[in-house]
Amino acid sequence: MGDMDNIKIVPYEPCFQPAFKALNEEWITHYGWPVEDADKKIWNNPQENVLDKGGYIFIALHENNPVGTLVMCPLKQNNKEYEMMKFAVSPKVQGKGIGTAIIEAAIFKAHELNVRRLYLESNTRCESAIHLYRKFGFCEVKKQYSKFARCNIQMELLLK
Repeated sequence: MGDMDNIKIVPYEPCFQPAFKALNEEWITHYGWPVEDADKKIWNNPQENVLDKGGYIFIALHENNPVGTLVMCPLKQNNKEYEMMKFAVSPKVQGKGIGTAIIEAAIFKAHELNVRRLYLESNTRCESAIHLYRKFGFCEVKKQYSKFARCNIQMELLLK
C-alpha cells in the first residue's frame, strides 16, 4: 500500500487548531484571495462554530503530522443536509491520496448519520479539488448566495 500506510484520518482535537488554521490559510492565500471573516470565525473557534453545532472536523495525519482538513457541518437546523468546507491538503504532500482519504472519511460519516445531501462551495481555480469532488459524484448546482466572495461553484452529492 506504500504511503497510504502513513496516513490516518482522525477527529479534530484542540491541539490541531494551529494546523487547521495554517492549512486553510495556505490554500486561500496561494490563490491570492483574501482571508474572509467567515474563515476566521471557523478557524479561531472550531469548537463553538463547528463541533457544538453538530459538525465534524476531519484531520489527515501523514507520519503523525496534520497535513489535511475537512469540515462537515449541518446546514441550518436540518441535520440530513451537511456542508463540506475547509478542505485543505498541504502542498508538500499532495498527490499521495490524502484528499481522497479525507473525503472518503467524510462520506462514510455522512452515511453513518443518514445524511441525505452533502453540499459544498469552491472555486473553479481549485482544479484538483473540483476533479476530486466530481470523482466522488458531486454535481454542480445552480449558484445561490454564498458567504464567501471567492465561491464561484456550488456542488452537491445526493446520498439517498
